Amino acid sequence: MPVLKRVLLTLAAVAAWLTAPVVPAGAADDDVPTVTVVAYPERSRGPLVTRERESDADLTGFVEVVRTDEAWRQSESVADLLDRSVGVQVRSLGARGDFATLSVRGSRAGQVRVLVDGISLTRADDPTVNLATIPLSAIERIEVYRGFTPVGFAASGASSVINLVTARSDESRLGIAAGLGSFSTASLALRGAAPLGDAQVTAFAEFSSTDGDFDFVDDRGTLANDADDVERKRENNERDAVDLLLRYERELAGGGRLTLRESFFRADEGVPGQGAFQSRRANFESTRNVVAAAWQSADGLSALEADLLLLDEDFEDPRVFDPGPPPRVDDIFASVERSRSQTLATTARARSARTFGQHHFAEASVEGGYERFRGRFPGGEFPESSPERGTLAVAAGDEIALPGLDAAVALQLRYQGLFNRFEADELPFAGDFSDADEHSVDPRVGLLWSAAEGFDVKANAATYLRPPSFGELFGVRGFNRPNPDLEPESGLVVDAGFGWRRPSLGPLGPLGVEYAFFANEIDDVIVVVQTTNRVAKAVNVPDGRVRGHELSFDIAAPWGFALEGNYTHQRTRNRSTDGELRGKELPSLPANEAYGRLSWNRGPWTLAYEARYADAHFVDTTNSPRGRIDARVQHDLGLVYGPRAGFQVALEVDNVGDTLVPDQIGFPVPGRAWYLTVSWSGRVDELPGTNR
Repeated sequence: MPVLKRVLLTLAAVAAWLTAPVVPAGAADDDVPTVTVVAYPERSRGPLVTRERESDADLTGFVEVVRTDEAWRQSESVADLLDRSVGVQVRSLGARGDFATLSVRGSRAGQVRVLVDGISLTRADDPTVNLATIPLSAIERIEVYRGFTPVGFAASGASSVINLVTARSDESRLGIAAGLGSFSTASLALRGAAPLGDAQVTAFAEFSSTDGDFDFVDDRGTLANDADDVERKRENNERDAVDLLLRYERELAGGGRLTLRESFFRADEGVPGQGAFQSRRANFESTRNVVAAAWQSADGLSALEADLLLLDEDFEDPRVFDPGPPPRVDDIFASVERSRSQTLATTARARSARTFGQHHFAEASVEGGYERFRGRFPGGEFPESSPERGTLAVAAGDEIALPGLDAAVALQLRYQGLFNRFEADELPFAGDFSDADEHSVDPRVGLLWSAAEGFDVKANAATYLRPPSFGELFGVRGFNRPNPDLEPESGLVVDAGFGWRRPSLGPLGPLGVEYAFFANEIDDVIVVVQTTNRVAKAVNVPDGRVRGHELSFDIAAPWGFALEGNYTHQRTRNRSTDGELRGKELPSLPANEAYGRLSWNRGPWTLAYEARYADAHFVDTTNSPRGRIDARVQHDLGLVYGPRAGFQVALEVDNVGDTLVPDQIGFPVPGRAWYLTVSWSGRVDELPGTNR
């Protein structure tokens, strides 16, 4: 196949250099220089979650690493944890487990690339990743790269990256967590690790189920008339999901580590739709299977990885339509009763790092991939489609230490090529859908200056390209009209700020503050607009701007108290030449958001109070009164008790104040809810009746 062959040939050539020995010629072992990065200490959040502000993968960027080693012992989700990160906004269409997406620094959801162990869940047919399809039980940490992409991830196609890293263990361990909660919610998580000959095997399993039948106020689609509001119960919002992961790791005789991984996820859920127009029979089934293999050198500086992802999605909405004349174009999109889609994606990656001289740490990565999407519409008028995309990405960087200035400069260069193939002869509308290839070369420069002990200054600037998806460009899912003239998004992102850390200050323990200013200038912003009641179309907004400020802090106080929080301010503007849209706010981006957490730890007890605030904002491009979301404050409580080693009981109460302001117009959210989780985790020899 021409697209796949072109990618594989280039990939093989570059990988040969990447996996070469890492020690430069002529250097003795004790002469190999290193670039040292001093990471900030962890911010305490009790025994379950900790957060760090540094990552070895990105020296100059503003990064947050969320350590979730024990978070599986509560009912929180990936979306919940990300929603508490500075600069990150999560948008949900309902309760826990319902469809949820995220924005980073005012980006659109499609501008954020979501990875699991470096494997992209962001697909060519739909760049928006549903966070509800990523169970937390197998996740060890979440890496949030705000605004920039590290060299180690060659393929970007986005302005930010979220990488979720699954857990591993070198010990024989077992863990089990069982939970119950509101709306008939139940969950069971199992974890285990044990040696198998010369290898180590780790396994995870999570099962979850909910009816999702919370009470809400139905405005019947008349926002201005409160007289017809009635209280109803959310219907057809049930969800059953299973997530399985098996990891096999082995140290190789010649050095290095081999890792094989199998991951399976399946969900069967109702699709209730908007609160005023609930669908009682719509259903969505999704199955995702990932097989991956990776080799890592003994020093961890070189790696080869390959993976195969298979995704099957089946949506059914058995509505009844009146018979009549042949449908018009818009009617064809509106009358899709069932859609079945299969995605096959395979990717190969290589990365390596080397030291040169005394002050250079160079790294490079390459990634090549092929993706095929097939959409079918049984019993409908819309034709099948089978678009394909090949990708090739190469990234290289050099971190240059400046010892005399206590500083470092990071230089990066990234190339991305996308090769699309699409057959459009049978589509019921005119348009030139000749193969649309995209190429981009994007530089980045970063600065780190240690101005004083514990005080670092950072700054970065880079460009990026985000190509349109198959759905936006070709309308392959049958629910939106295609746009053959759609251009890719391109942007310039910059940030600058500082981090300050003190081991103590008077009676206070460790404390830290981080601040960043950020700006994103976007050309040809891709937004989706409604053309009829049920049909949408992706269009370009010529010019968009996002500017903002981020502030986060953490303080360890006496008597077991700790306080942490963050604040994000962003100003968004549509700079289109369209008079109706020019100067309007970009949709779904509150100007101010804040999060705070006060915790108390004493012996086996941990008590925590959390509060989140979001400004009023608009969810449509015209900023109409009907598209306005009110400001909201949500309060949560958590109590954790560990009466003996390994055992733990966690009680969480969400939305204590019963706030019912939704994330999106027409999609209600639940009021007060509770979740209880009982768990045990420990080494196998700690089980009752075993020899110690």
